[in-house]
Parts: sequence; structure tokens; C-alpha cells
Amino acid sequence: MTNIEEHLESHDITLFAHICGVCHKPWPSWRSAIAHYSRSNCRHSTSTTPTFLTAGPPSSTNVINQSTTTIEQLQNTTINSAVNEESEAEKLIQTIGDQSSDEMTQQLGNDGNTHSPSVIPKTQKIADVQNIDTPANDGKQSDDEQNNGDHGISNNTRNGNNVEMKETDTKYYCEFCASGGFDKKAGLSQHMRHRHPNEYNVTIEVPMKKRLWTRDDMLILAELEMNLTSLEAGNPNSALALKLPSRSREAIKKRRQTTEYKTLLQQVRESKAAITVEESDDSEKSIIVNSLTIANDSINNNVNNNSGNRSSNDRSQGTQIGTSNESYPDIRQYTKTNIMKGRIRLCQTMCDAMTHYVNDVPNSDPVNESLIGIHQATNSVQSSQSHKDDRQTIGSKPRSAKSIAKAQKYAHYQCLFKKDKSKLASEIFDSVDNSTVKPPMFVAYEHYKKIWTIDTKDAEITGRKASVGTDVLLAPITREEIAWAIDQTNNKTALGPDRLPLVKIKAIAKNELWCAFNIWL
Repeated sequence: MTNIEEHLESHDITLFAHICGVCHKPWPSWRSAIAHYSRSNCRHSTSTTPTFLTAGPPSSTNVINQSTTTIEQLQNTTINSAVNEESEAEKLIQTIGDQSSDEMTQQLGNDGNTHSPSVIPKTQKIADVQNIDTPANDGKQSDDEQNNGDHGISNNTRNGNNVEMKETDTKYYCEFCASGGFDKKAGLSQHMRHRHPNEYNVTIEVPMKKRLWTRDDMLILAELEMNLTSLEAGNPNSALALKLPSRSREAIKKRRQTTEYKTLLQQVRESKAAITVEESDDSEKSIIVNSLTIANDSINNNVNNNSGNRSSNDRSQGTQIGTSNESYPDIRQYTKTNIMKGRIRLCQTMCDAMTHYVNDVPNSDPVNESLIGIHQATNSVQSSQSHKDDRQTIGSKPRSAKSIAKAQKYAHYQCLFKKDKSKLASEIFDSVDNSTVKPPMFVAYEHYKKIWTIDTKDAEITGRKASVGTDVLLAPITREEIAWAIDQTNNKTALGPDRLPLVKIKAIAKNELWCAFNIWL
């Protein structure tokens, strides 16, 4: 047995177990033989049930005769199979040409319009890929085509952007990826919504509902019409449709023809003309006020020149004269007397800031220097209070822009879930943008102006008060005021923009913070 197998392998001959009963072509298994019979001309050349020749293993009694017979049969089979394959290839090429011409004839109608092919299920596509050597059916319909015809399946067509779902063999299949086998149309719709969202959104039928015009919408339209240029005024409906995309040209045209809109447009024009007149009056008044201010400044300069000695004496005393004859101490003098000469312990940067502020040094920035001094003081407080730790800890990584956007989106969905669940569902499943056009600022301005404006034509003239509290507003900040503000602060409040806790603020309140507040005034 071993010698026979080695002899056959030396002549490149393999002992096949299954041979086609029509063309005597050997196959390695009975499945491949059945597949060959169902896809080739062997099925059309005979109407009887095929009998596959199964060759058993060679016996030990007649080894030489069996090997010789097997070699002759295989040689004849190889020659016949080569001839059959050439003829099948020629027939296949001719069949493909005929089918392509028939399909082009069907697609091009009498008017020359093209139509898209029907939906092909996934199973049929796989069969077409496997049947590479399928011969022509002599003008007959295949079994799959006959079954589909019996079930009454029609070709699927696309009209514009509308995509129709195909039902094949009581199953629903996707037209774009040929996946499916869904029992219900809801399963196919869910597949389209998740796998092909763009194509699915095109097929959604938008309800033809007319959106009513509110007064705000008409105000927006009237303002846009007021701002049209001379070129746009020739065709106002088209120009307004471009500036107001939420409305169609016909809707704008019909709304402009209504009496309500014409009355509103006239009111907007009158209000705009009144505002223009008021602005011109205000400009004239400002010119008069400026001229009076210049005259008063010249008078004040003369008075100051005559009373130079008195003003120098007032400044040396550390007081200033207010508008209501109220006196309050000078901040620079207060800082110099109470902080610099009081030997308050400050960091070097804060000392420099205070010196530059009191002496009014040019090209210096005491405010920025005081901020740097506050940070230095807080760092020194933190280093003195914290214990030395040699352990190396890994700090938390800063959040990326993607994670921040994801958190904001989640917060938006949480808010919609509490307030408007229908809007949340439409945004998640259909990606529908429910945002509306916001009214311009002038509409909000006119609305709140009517609410808060008081007509003062018949009102009495109010007299000026004797005191307005300038001694409190312009007075220096003392330690007692800072201590009172810190005591009134809740310990459980969150950190501010400076990220300084209340403990650190208390530590620097009597020194750096006291000096910085007076510099900032």
C-alpha cells in the first residue's frame, strides 16, 4: 500500500474518492462534488439523479491493476476536464455579455431615464460571489429568481434622496450593506439609524406643519427689512429669505402683505426715527456741556493759582476736600504714616510696591507688584505650616478638551432629561437641532426699556442731598474692616479665582493684604 501511494505521488497523481457521474471529474469530497453538479452544465445535461463514483481504498491482492486503471482514468479525466472548462469559460463570457446588454436595455427606458437596481439580499450576494463559473440558463429564470417572483417582490427604486427598504422572502434587508434577515421593519430601521445615520435621516419625512408667526419673529423681519441696502430693496423677499433661513420665500412674502406686519413695520420706522432725533439732541447737549466744562476748568485754574498756599497746607495735613464739603484722609499719607512708619513686617516685593505707590515713582506698577507680594506671602505661609515630606507623589493629570466636552454634553443631556424629555429623545436618536433663531439685542432693549423707563415729564425735580457718603467710599481701608469682613465669611465656601483658602487669607490679613487693599484704591 505504501509503495503504491509513493508511486502515485511520484507521478503527481492523487487518488480522489468522489467523481462526477456526468463529466467524470474527480473531487476531494462529496460536498464539493454536489456543489459542482448544482452549478455546472451537468445538472442541465441530465434529468436523472446523479450517481457519484466512490473509489474505495486499493486492496492488497490486485495492487498493480488498480494503480494502472486509476492512472488511465485520471489522465482521461484531466483531459476531459480541461476541455470542459474551456467550453464553460467561453459560455460564461458570452452569458455575461448578454446579461449586461439586457440590464442596460432594462435600465434605459423609452425616455432614456435610468433606474437603480433592486435590493440584493446578503445571501444572494454571497451566492453570486461563489458562483464564478455559473453558465447561462438558456433564457430560463433561476430558482432564486422564480421564488422571488412567486413571493411578489418588486424592484426597489430611489426617487431623489428617498431610500426605500426592501422586503425579501418575508425578511427585511439593508440596501447599503446587504445585512439583515430582520423579521420586523423596526429592526431594519434601528440598524439604519445606527449604521447609516446620514442615509436614514434623508428618508425621514418632515411633517408639513406651518409654524405661526409670533410678534418677535415679525419684529426680526421688520428690522431686517429696515436694514436692506438699495440693491437688496429691488427684490426684498429673496434678500430676507437669505437673512432668515428658518422661513421660506413664500412665507415671508405672504407675511409682508398682511396689515399687522405693515403696521408693525411703520411703528419700527417711527421709533428708529425718534431715536435718531434723540441722538442728535444728545450730541448738541454734549457740545454745550463740553463748552461749559472748559469754561469752568479755566475758572478753577485761576482759583487754584490764587489759593496755592491754602491747598499746600491742606495736603500737608493729609486731608482732601470732597464735593459735599466733606473731608477724608489721603490714602497715600495714611499708608505712609500707618504702614511704612509703623514698622509692619512685609515681604520685600510688597515693600517695594508700597514705596513706589507712596512716592509715585514713574514707570512703576505698584498694583502688579502687590499681587506678586501676596503670592510670595502665601507661599511662605504654606511652606512654614507644611511638614517636610520626602515621598514623591504623582499629581493628577489635567483634563483634556475631549473629556471636558464630554462632561458638558452629559450635563446638557441631564438638564434636558429633567426639563424636556421629548427634546432629549429627538437629539439623541435623530440628531435634530431644536435651536431657534434668537431675537436681536435691539428687541430685548426695547422690551426692557418699556418696563423700566419712567416718564419724568410731570415729575417734580428732586433736590440734591447734603451728604452722599463719600467719606466712607474714599476713605482708606483699616485693619478692623478687613478683620470684620473675614469674620463674616463662611468657612465652608468654595475657593475663589485666586485659589486661596480662608486660612491663608487670615495669615496675611494684618500685613500684606492691608497694604495691598490701600494700594488698589
